[in-house]
Amino acid sequence: MNTRLRTRFHLVAAAAAVLLTNCTGSEKRDQTLPDAGADAEAVAPDTSVSRKAQMAADNAGIEASSGWRPWTRDASFAGKTLDELAVDWAHWNLSQSDCIDNPESDIDGALCRLNQANDSAVFFVAPGDYLTVRSQCTVRAEQAMVVPLAYFYADGVSSPIGPNTPTDMLEKQARSIQETMRDLVLVVDGEPIDSLEALAVGPLKFSQDLPRSGNYYECSGYEDVTSPVDPIYLAGYFALLPPPGPGKHRLVFGGTYSYLGWDFVKRVNFTFSAE
Repeated sequence: MNTRLRTRFHLVAAAAAVLLTNCTGSEKRDQTLPDAGADAEAVAPDTSVSRKAQMAADNAGIEASSGWRPWTRDASFAGKTLDELAVDWAHWNLSQSDCIDNPESDIDGALCRLNQANDSAVFFVAPGDYLTVRSQCTVRAEQAMVVPLAYFYADGVSSPIGPNTPTDMLEKQARSIQETMRDLVLVVDGEPIDSLEALAVGPLKFSQDLPRSGNYYECSGYEDVTSPVDPIYLAGYFALLPPPGPGKHRLVFGGTYSYLGWDFVKRVNFTFSAE
């Protein structure tokens, strides 16, 4: 099942659980996924010889002391602030036109450059489910990188209230979900990065044009979605990394947020080559 369809299924189930709790007075239980460590084996546990051999191959050539580290919150690149780049990332993330072949559902990283301009100064790193491992990606060594640690879209399509949800309520929803975000993780070439709470963005208001079929919302189980979706509020935590320089690199990133009594844990292990 598609990543967002699974999420949509869980949210519907959670909403039903909330209704049941209100009707019966029974206690609602949070559904919490286990946390993951920062190294490759913790992110994708597998005891098979072939998997261990692949992990060893992936580790080869990655310099833990490379000095590649994220810029501070107030940094800008290519004339854009982190807030502006986060919205650009959201436009890219929502631009898909296929429910299976898209960067977020990508199982190995081969689709990492889909819908990204070859001459762009910035590379957008795709999010993923818990325990996502990707290693088949090549980026240009001179591109800066925007990395989503945790994020949430509040809009009239996915709002429990529906398309007539007042704008101020959408903004408040985005902010309230952001306040639940925690367990932020960013490991850059083997070096854990701290003070990630300083990388908060939003809520940021924008609108999104959608392709006629295979769009983000359709693939999440919503029907008869009208384009553009306006407004959307983005809230979350994003890191901006400088160009990595040639060679093999690895990012481990993610975070947790709570919504309708469920905990959503994201953790991606992303190994790539920069040329």
